[in-house]
This record gives sequence, structure tokens and C-alpha cells, in this order.
Amino acid sequence: MRHHHLPIDAARPSGLRQTLLAWLMTAVIAGTVAAQVGEDSDAPEAPPGSTIEESAPPFASDASSVSVSLLGGAIYNFAGGFEQGGGEVSETRAFAGISAGFRFDPQLGAGLRLAWEGDFFDFSGDSVLSPAPGVQPWSDVQSVQLGGRVDYAIDKQWRLNAGLFVAFSGENQADAGESFTFGGTIGASYSFSEKFSLGGGVLLSTRLEDSVLAIPLIFIDWEFAEGFKLTNVAGPEAYPTGAGLELEWTLNEMFALALGGRYEFRQFRLDDSGPASRAGGVGEVQSLPIWLRAEWRPTESWRVDALVGVNAFQEYELWNSAGVRQSSVDADPSLFVGAFVSYRF
Repeated sequence: MRHHHLPIDAARPSGLRQTLLAWLMTAVIAGTVAAQVGEDSDAPEAPPGSTIEESAPPFASDASSVSVSLLGGAIYNFAGGFEQGGGEVSETRAFAGISAGFRFDPQLGAGLRLAWEGDFFDFSGDSVLSPAPGVQPWSDVQSVQLGGRVDYAIDKQWRLNAGLFVAFSGENQADAGESFTFGGTIGASYSFSEKFSLGGGVLLSTRLEDSVLAIPLIFIDWEFAEGFKLTNVAGPEAYPTGAGLELEWTLNEMFALALGGRYEFRQFRLDDSGPASRAGGVGEVQSLPIWLRAEWRPTESWRVDALVGVNAFQEYELWNSAGVRQSSVDADPSLFVGAFVSYRF
């Protein structure tokens, strides 16, 4: 929903972003080598191309189909202290949504998704971010995103996908007209075999502050050994933007374990109350969560995921209404736990 949880910010590169890009590129290079082995097969699910896209159904013999999913989940980030100026912050994040997938024929599919996210921050003590003594940088943030995508299988190897989305993200009393962003994606993937597919694309999105976000996208789904995958299409559907990059171990049809991580970027409009340095401004949070995930599929319709991890890097920024950065501070690594559930009709 959102604010965007995305791998590379082309407008403002940093060491964190460059590190993650190198990590992703390493996976792609390794996967390309493995692609030399395998048999041709139906193309696998297309990876998500934006924060709102649902994985496309596989190239199959079914002439048409419709599926609907109900999604939900929550994450709790334990308190992490700021590295300068004192203070700390914890956060509870809740997710809910509904998505629909449409398969018109074996080649053409589409999807719609409506998603909500609530970010409930708890700042303790004054910090570098505090606009004034005793004044919190921001409080609760609500985000809603509506998006759609379309995918087209050229053949059993090549698949094209594109999407559009519109989002609102801000505090409860923020100006809705100033909390609006929109964007789109386009990409393509190639199935080298039933065990390896690789693709790429680009995402373009406006931001509440700063220039347009332009991000290269990398898609990979590689089963390099029996039951083991390197993939970014296996994460919980309720967790916006998918899984980032995961090493997944499938134990059986019901259970899987995964080690993963991703870069997250969020911006949200602040309300008009308080000092000028925050009134009508923008809050920004960047982090690099790394997690262990357990997946349980008790039936074909139900899916439950539990996560435990650490936010290895965290950065918080406050911008005023004129688009000038007022303060920026890093936070110490902090633990988080989460759970997600989805039901597909």
C-alpha cells in the first residue's frame, strides 16, 4: 500500500541501496549460470512488478478463471534507540486487503487489488526528529492503495506484465490532496526451465517530496536443488511488495521455511498541527529488515506465515511543507515479529 518498499532509489543512492543492489545482482548472475540446464516447461508465475501487483497465474490450459483473496497481517517492531540525540521508537504495522485475479485465456490475465496499511508509531523521549521539546515527530499513519495489473504470455517462455497504482498515505488529519502518489511498472520474464525463470523491468512513481522514483526491478525464481529456491515471488501476499529476496526450503506440501530480506522505503504526509518544521510536512522511514519465515498451507485456500527478524539498518527523516529536510537520524538495529494470513476463493 503505501509508501514504497523498494530496492533502489535512483534519485538518491546510498551505501545501503548499493549493497542491496549488489546482493540482488549476485543472485541474478548465479541464476543465469544455472539456466543452462533444464527442460522447457510452462512459464511459472510472473513476479510482482510493483507494490500492489499480485503474481500472475501461470501459463496454463485453463481457458478462463477468477480468483479472489482476502489478506491480513501485522508486524511489531520492538523499540530501537536513535544513534544521535537520544530517544527511541517502536512501531506496530497492520495490513488488510482484497485482491482479484482474472484469467481470460491461457495467455492473458489481469488483477485488481485494494489494500490498507496502518503504521502506529510510539516515540519515547525527545530526539533529533522532535520539532520541539515534548512534540512527537508524527503519530499514526494510514495508507490506502488501489492498483491493477495485466500480464500476457507470448509463449511458454516469455511473459510480459504491466501495472498502474494510486496511493494515499498520511496522518489521520493530513490533507488528502497532498498525500497522493501514483505510478506504474512494466517488465518481462523468461522461463529457461520449470525450475528457473528470470526477468526485469522498471517502476516509476511520484513521491510526496523529492524527485520521481525510478527503480530497476529484478525478478528471479530458481530452484537450484530439490526443495531449495532462491526467489522473490514466494512471500506472503498480504505483505506489500512481496518477499524481497528469499532462500526458501520447502519441507512438504504444507510447510516451508525461508531466510530473506529487502530494502523498505516509506513516505507519508503529516497533518497541519504543531511547529512549522512538521506541519504539513513529510515523514520518511528507510530500513533493511532481514527475517526467518515459516509458512503453513493447511488447505489449498488457506495460507499462514510467521516471521521473526531484525531491522539491520533504520533511518528516519522529517521534511517541512516546503520540501526541505529538517532532520535525519539513524536508529539502532531492532527485532521484529509478524504474522500474515490469506484465504483464496
